[in-house]
Amino acid sequence: MNIKKYFNRTGVSYFAFGAIAMGLQFLISLVIGKIWPMAFIHDWLVWLISFGSMYLAAFPVCAKLMKKLPQKQLYQHDMRFKTWILLMSMIICLMFFGSIVGNIVDTVITGASGLAGGSDANDLVMGSNLGIVLLVVVVIGPIVEEILFRKILIDRLIVFGDKAAILISAIMFALFHGNFTQLFYAFGVGLMFGYVYVRTGRLKYSITMHIAVNFLGGFVPALFMKLMDLSQMQYNLYMGELGSVMNRMGVVVGLLLFELAMIGVAITGLVMLIRYRKRFAFKQGEMQLGRIEVLKNFVTHPGMILYLALCVFMFIMNLRS
Repeated sequence: MNIKKYFNRTGVSYFAFGAIAMGLQFLISLVIGKIWPMAFIHDWLVWLISFGSMYLAAFPVCAKLMKKLPQKQLYQHDMRFKTWILLMSMIICLMFFGSIVGNIVDTVITGASGLAGGSDANDLVMGSNLGIVLLVVVVIGPIVEEILFRKILIDRLIVFGDKAAILISAIMFALFHGNFTQLFYAFGVGLMFGYVYVRTGRLKYSITMHIAVNFLGGFVPALFMKLMDLSQMQYNLYMGELGSVMNRMGVVVGLLLFELAMIGVAITGLVMLIRYRKRFAFKQGEMQLGRIEVLKNFVTHPGMILYLALCVFMFIMNLRS
Protein backbone atom coordinates (compact mmCIF):
# COMPACT_ATOMS: atom_id res chain seq x y z
CA MET A 1 0.00 0.00 0.00
CA ASN A 2 1.44 3.39 -1.00
CA ILE A 3 1.61 6.67 0.93
CA LYS A 4 -1.31 8.20 -0.98
CA LYS A 5 -3.66 5.41 0.07
CA TYR A 6 -2.67 5.79 3.73
CA PHE A 7 -3.35 9.52 3.78
CA ASN A 8 -6.53 9.30 1.72
CA ARG A 9 -8.03 6.53 3.83
CA THR A 10 -7.09 8.29 7.07
CA GLY A 11 -8.50 11.63 5.90
CA VAL A 12 -11.76 10.11 4.67
CA SER A 13 -12.20 8.08 7.87
CA TYR A 14 -11.79 11.07 10.18
CA PHE A 15 -13.82 13.30 7.88
CA ALA A 16 -16.62 10.73 8.20
CA PHE A 17 -16.22 10.82 11.98
CA GLY A 18 -16.64 14.59 12.12
CA ALA A 19 -19.32 14.86 9.44
CA ILE A 20 -21.49 12.11 10.94
CA ALA A 21 -21.16 13.56 14.45
CA MET A 22 -22.01 17.10 13.35
CA GLY A 23 -24.81 15.96 11.05
CA LEU A 24 -26.46 13.86 13.74
CA GLN A 25 -26.11 16.63 16.32
CA PHE A 26 -27.85 19.05 13.98
CA LEU A 27 -30.67 16.67 12.98
CA ILE A 28 -31.35 15.39 16.50
CA SER A 29 -31.31 18.93 17.91
CA LEU A 30 -33.68 20.09 15.16
CA VAL A 31 -36.17 17.29 15.82
CA ILE A 32 -36.06 17.58 19.61
CA GLY A 33 -36.36 21.37 19.35
CA LYS A 34 -39.59 20.96 17.39
CA ILE A 35 -41.05 18.38 19.75
CA TRP A 36 -39.75 19.82 23.04
CA PRO A 37 -38.89 23.53 22.68
CA MET A 38 -37.56 23.85 26.25
CA ALA A 39 -35.42 20.72 26.01
CA PHE A 40 -32.06 22.46 25.80
CA ILE A 41 -32.28 24.06 29.21
CA HIS A 42 -31.23 20.58 30.42
CA ASP A 43 -27.47 20.34 30.15
CA TRP A 44 -27.53 16.52 30.31
CA LEU A 45 -29.45 16.46 27.03
CA VAL A 46 -26.93 18.76 25.32
CA TRP A 47 -24.10 16.47 26.44
CA LEU A 48 -26.01 13.35 25.35
CA ILE A 49 -26.67 14.72 21.86
CA SER A 50 -23.15 16.12 21.39
CA PHE A 51 -21.09 13.25 22.69
CA GLY A 52 -23.57 10.46 21.94
CA SER A 53 -23.39 11.41 18.27
CA MET A 54 -19.60 11.29 18.34
CA TYR A 55 -18.92 8.28 20.52
CA LEU A 56 -21.89 6.01 19.79
CA ALA A 57 -22.44 6.70 16.08
CA ALA A 58 -19.47 8.40 14.41
CA PHE A 59 -16.69 6.59 16.28
CA PRO A 60 -17.63 3.04 15.16
CA VAL A 61 -17.86 4.20 11.53
CA CYS A 62 -14.39 5.77 11.68
CA ALA A 63 -12.91 2.69 13.34
CA LYS A 64 -14.48 0.44 10.69
CA LEU A 65 -13.10 2.55 7.83
CA MET A 66 -9.60 2.59 9.33
CA LYS A 67 -9.54 -1.22 9.48
CA LYS A 68 -8.86 -1.14 5.74
CA LEU A 69 -5.31 0.00 6.58
CA PRO A 70 -2.83 -2.62 7.88
CA GLN A 71 -2.29 -2.42 11.63
CA LYS A 72 1.11 -2.79 13.31
CA GLN A 73 1.62 -4.25 16.76
CA LEU A 74 3.77 -1.91 18.86
CA TYR A 75 6.35 -3.30 21.27
CA GLN A 76 4.96 -3.05 24.78
CA HIS A 77 6.92 -1.69 27.71
CA ASP A 78 5.95 -0.76 31.25
CA MET A 79 6.40 2.77 32.54
CA ARG A 80 7.60 3.53 36.04
CA PHE A 81 5.47 5.90 38.10
CA LYS A 82 8.44 8.27 38.42
CA THR A 83 8.62 8.51 34.63
CA TRP A 84 4.85 9.07 34.44
CA ILE A 85 5.17 12.02 36.85
CA LEU A 86 8.13 13.44 34.92
CA LEU A 87 6.29 13.28 31.59
CA MET A 88 3.14 14.62 33.20
CA SER A 89 5.01 17.75 34.30
CA MET A 90 6.10 18.27 30.69
CA ILE A 91 2.52 17.78 29.50
CA ILE A 92 1.23 20.37 31.98
CA CYS A 93 3.95 22.73 30.72
CA LEU A 94 2.73 22.30 27.13
CA MET A 95 -0.90 22.65 28.25
CA PHE A 96 -0.18 25.82 30.23
CA PHE A 97 1.90 27.68 27.65
CA GLY A 98 -0.20 26.35 24.77
CA SER A 99 -3.31 27.77 26.46
CA ILE A 100 -1.63 31.17 26.74
CA VAL A 101 -0.72 31.15 23.03
CA GLY A 102 -4.21 29.96 22.09
CA ASN A 103 -5.93 32.68 24.10
CA ILE A 104 -3.67 35.36 22.61
CA VAL A 105 -4.33 34.16 19.05
CA ASP A 106 -8.07 33.90 19.73
CA THR A 107 -8.13 37.42 21.20
CA VAL A 108 -6.25 38.88 18.23
CA ILE A 109 -8.51 37.17 15.68
CA THR A 110 -11.76 38.00 17.43
CA GLY A 111 -10.60 41.56 18.10
CA ALA A 112 -9.75 42.11 14.45
CA SER A 113 -12.91 40.44 13.11
CA GLY A 114 -15.44 41.62 15.67
CA LEU A 115 -16.59 38.03 16.17
CA ALA A 116 -16.86 36.13 19.44
CA GLY A 117 -14.35 33.29 19.74
CA GLY A 118 -13.54 31.15 22.72
CA SER A 119 -14.53 27.50 22.94
CA ASP A 120 -18.06 26.10 22.91
CA ALA A 121 -16.77 23.05 24.77
CA ASN A 122 -15.26 25.19 27.54
CA ASP A 123 -18.48 27.19 27.82
CA LEU A 124 -20.46 23.96 28.11
CA VAL A 125 -18.12 22.61 30.80
CA MET A 126 -18.35 25.78 32.89
CA GLY A 127 -22.14 25.84 32.74
CA SER A 128 -22.90 22.16 33.31
CA ASN A 129 -23.53 19.82 36.19
CA LEU A 130 -20.18 18.77 37.64
CA GLY A 131 -21.15 15.10 37.76
CA ILE A 132 -21.75 15.11 34.01
CA VAL A 133 -18.46 16.95 33.42
CA LEU A 134 -16.59 14.40 35.53
CA LEU A 135 -18.14 11.45 33.69
CA VAL A 136 -17.94 12.73 30.11
CA VAL A 137 -14.94 15.10 30.04
CA VAL A 138 -12.68 13.43 32.59
CA VAL A 139 -13.47 9.72 32.07
CA ILE A 140 -15.28 8.83 28.84
CA GLY A 141 -13.76 11.53 26.61
CA PRO A 142 -10.08 10.68 27.23
CA ILE A 143 -10.66 6.95 26.77
CA VAL A 144 -12.46 7.34 23.43
CA GLU A 145 -10.10 10.07 22.15
CA GLU A 146 -7.00 8.07 22.97
CA ILE A 147 -8.38 5.06 21.15
CA LEU A 148 -9.35 7.25 18.19
CA PHE A 149 -6.36 9.58 17.88
CA ARG A 150 -3.61 7.37 19.28
CA LYS A 151 -4.42 3.65 19.04
CA ILE A 152 -6.28 3.59 15.71
CA LEU A 153 -4.09 6.23 14.03
CA ILE A 154 -0.61 5.42 15.28
CA ASP A 155 -0.94 1.65 14.93
CA ARG A 156 -1.42 2.23 11.20
CA LEU A 157 0.73 5.29 10.52
CA ILE A 158 3.75 3.97 12.42
CA VAL A 159 4.98 2.68 9.02
CA PHE A 160 6.06 6.29 8.35
CA GLY A 161 8.27 6.29 11.45
CA ASP A 162 7.66 7.30 15.05
CA LYS A 163 8.03 11.04 14.46
CA ALA A 164 5.64 11.12 11.50
CA ALA A 165 2.99 9.00 13.25
CA ILE A 166 3.14 11.16 16.39
CA LEU A 167 3.04 14.40 14.37
CA ILE A 168 0.06 13.32 12.25
CA SER A 169 -1.80 12.15 15.36
CA ALA A 170 -1.16 15.46 17.17
CA ILE A 171 -2.16 17.63 14.18
CA MET A 172 -5.42 15.76 13.60
CA PHE A 173 -6.20 15.76 17.33
CA ALA A 174 -5.57 19.51 17.65
CA LEU A 175 -7.52 20.48 14.54
CA PHE A 176 -10.55 18.46 15.62
CA HIS A 177 -10.99 20.67 18.68
CA GLY A 178 -12.24 23.28 16.21
CA ASN A 179 -11.15 26.48 17.98
CA PHE A 180 -8.02 28.57 18.48
CA THR A 181 -8.30 28.55 22.27
CA GLN A 182 -7.61 24.81 22.45
CA LEU A 183 -5.65 24.35 19.20
CA PHE A 184 -2.11 24.95 20.47
CA TYR A 185 -2.23 23.14 23.79
CA ALA A 186 -4.07 20.21 22.19
CA PHE A 187 -1.25 19.94 19.66
CA GLY A 188 1.40 20.05 22.40
CA VAL A 189 -0.20 17.49 24.70
CA GLY A 190 -1.11 15.41 21.63
CA LEU A 191 2.59 15.13 20.78
CA MET A 192 3.34 13.88 24.28
CA PHE A 193 0.41 11.45 24.38
CA GLY A 194 1.57 10.07 21.04
CA TYR A 195 5.15 9.72 22.22
CA VAL A 196 4.06 7.92 25.39
CA TYR A 197 1.94 5.49 23.37
CA VAL A 198 4.69 4.84 20.80
CA ARG A 199 7.32 4.22 23.47
CA THR A 200 5.19 1.99 25.71
CA GLY A 201 2.74 0.41 23.26
CA ARG A 202 0.19 0.61 26.08
CA LEU A 203 -2.77 2.93 25.80
CA LYS A 204 -3.37 2.99 29.56
CA TYR A 205 -0.54 5.46 30.12
CA SER A 206 -1.72 8.09 27.63
CA ILE A 207 -5.31 7.59 28.83
CA THR A 208 -4.38 8.28 32.47
CA MET A 209 -2.38 11.34 31.37
CA HIS A 210 -5.31 12.58 29.28
CA ILE A 211 -7.64 12.06 32.24
CA ALA A 212 -5.25 14.07 34.45
CA VAL A 213 -5.09 16.90 31.89
CA ASN A 214 -8.89 17.12 31.58
CA PHE A 215 -9.31 16.90 35.35
CA LEU A 216 -6.79 19.65 36.10
CA GLY A 217 -7.59 21.82 33.10
CA GLY A 218 -11.34 21.34 32.92
CA PHE A 219 -12.99 19.86 36.00
CA VAL A 220 -11.05 21.64 38.78
CA PRO A 221 -11.49 25.17 37.30
CA ALA A 222 -15.21 24.42 36.73
CA LEU A 223 -15.49 23.27 40.35
CA PHE A 224 -13.91 26.47 41.66
CA MET A 225 -16.11 28.63 39.42
CA LYS A 226 -19.23 26.84 40.68
CA LEU A 227 -18.18 27.30 44.30
CA MET A 228 -17.30 30.97 43.76
CA ASP A 229 -20.55 31.81 41.90
CA LEU A 230 -19.17 35.01 40.35
CA SER A 231 -22.56 36.43 39.43
CA GLN A 232 -23.69 36.11 43.04
CA MET A 233 -20.43 37.66 44.29
CA GLN A 234 -20.90 40.63 41.94
CA TYR A 235 -24.46 41.05 43.17
CA ASN A 236 -23.31 40.92 46.80
CA LEU A 237 -20.63 43.55 46.09
CA TYR A 238 -23.18 45.76 44.36
CA MET A 239 -25.53 45.46 47.33
CA GLY A 240 -22.71 46.09 49.81
CA GLU A 241 -23.09 42.64 51.36
CA LEU A 242 -19.42 42.22 52.23
CA GLY A 243 -20.07 39.37 54.63
CA SER A 244 -21.41 37.19 51.84
CA VAL A 245 -18.40 38.09 49.70
CA MET A 246 -15.98 37.21 52.50
CA ASN A 247 -17.66 33.81 52.92
CA ARG A 248 -16.42 32.94 49.43
CA MET A 249 -12.89 34.24 49.87
CA GLY A 250 -11.69 30.80 50.92
CA VAL A 251 -12.67 29.51 47.49
CA VAL A 252 -10.91 32.45 45.82
CA VAL A 253 -7.74 31.72 47.80
CA GLY A 254 -8.04 28.03 46.90
CA LEU A 255 -8.29 28.89 43.20
CA LEU A 256 -5.29 31.20 43.47
CA LEU A 257 -3.21 28.50 45.18
CA PHE A 258 -4.27 25.97 42.54
CA GLU A 259 -3.23 28.31 39.71
CA LEU A 260 0.10 29.02 41.41
CA ALA A 261 0.70 25.28 41.79
CA MET A 262 -0.08 24.75 38.09
CA ILE A 263 2.36 27.52 37.14
CA GLY A 264 5.01 25.90 39.33
CA VAL A 265 4.49 22.50 37.72
CA ALA A 266 4.50 24.10 34.24
CA ILE A 267 7.84 25.80 34.92
CA THR A 268 9.23 22.54 36.32
CA GLY A 269 8.00 20.76 33.19
CA LEU A 270 9.73 23.32 30.99
CA VAL A 271 13.00 22.73 32.81
CA MET A 272 12.55 18.96 32.43
CA LEU A 273 11.77 19.31 28.72
CA ILE A 274 14.98 21.25 28.18
CA ARG A 275 17.03 18.92 30.38
CA TYR A 276 15.78 15.64 28.87
CA ARG A 277 15.13 16.77 25.28
CA LYS A 278 17.95 14.60 23.90
CA ARG A 279 16.62 11.48 25.60
CA PHE A 280 13.49 11.33 23.44
CA ALA A 281 14.10 8.33 21.16
CA PHE A 282 12.41 7.72 17.80
CA LYS A 283 12.54 4.74 15.45
CA GLN A 284 12.54 4.75 11.66
CA GLY A 285 9.59 3.41 9.69
CA GLU A 286 9.23 1.19 6.67
CA MET A 287 8.17 4.22 4.59
CA GLN A 288 9.99 6.92 6.53
CA LEU A 289 8.56 10.45 6.21
CA GLY A 290 10.10 13.69 7.47
CA ARG A 291 8.15 16.62 8.89
CA ILE A 292 8.01 18.49 5.58
CA GLU A 293 6.83 15.37 3.78
CA VAL A 294 4.10 14.87 6.38
CA LEU A 295 2.84 18.43 5.94
CA LYS A 296 3.01 18.12 2.16
CA ASN A 297 0.91 14.95 2.25
CA PHE A 298 -1.62 16.68 4.48
CA VAL A 299 -2.47 19.23 1.80
CA THR A 300 -2.05 17.22 -1.41
CA HIS A 301 -4.33 14.19 -0.98
CA PRO A 302 -8.14 14.46 -1.38
CA GLY A 303 -8.96 12.51 1.79
CA MET A 304 -6.86 14.76 4.00
CA ILE A 305 -8.13 17.87 2.21
CA LEU A 306 -11.67 16.78 3.13
CA TYR A 307 -10.64 16.45 6.78
CA LEU A 308 -8.90 19.83 6.77
CA ALA A 309 -11.97 21.45 5.14
CA LEU A 310 -14.20 19.99 7.85
CA CYS A 311 -11.91 21.35 10.58
CA VAL A 312 -11.82 24.79 8.94
CA PHE A 313 -15.63 24.73 8.91
CA MET A 314 -15.61 23.91 12.63
CA PHE A 315 -13.27 26.84 13.32
CA ILE A 316 -15.51 29.20 11.33
CA MET A 317 -18.65 27.97 13.14
CA ASN A 318 -16.92 28.55 16.47
CA LEU A 319 -16.37 32.22 15.58
CA ARG A 320 -19.74 33.64 16.54
CA SER A 321 -20.92 37.16 15.68
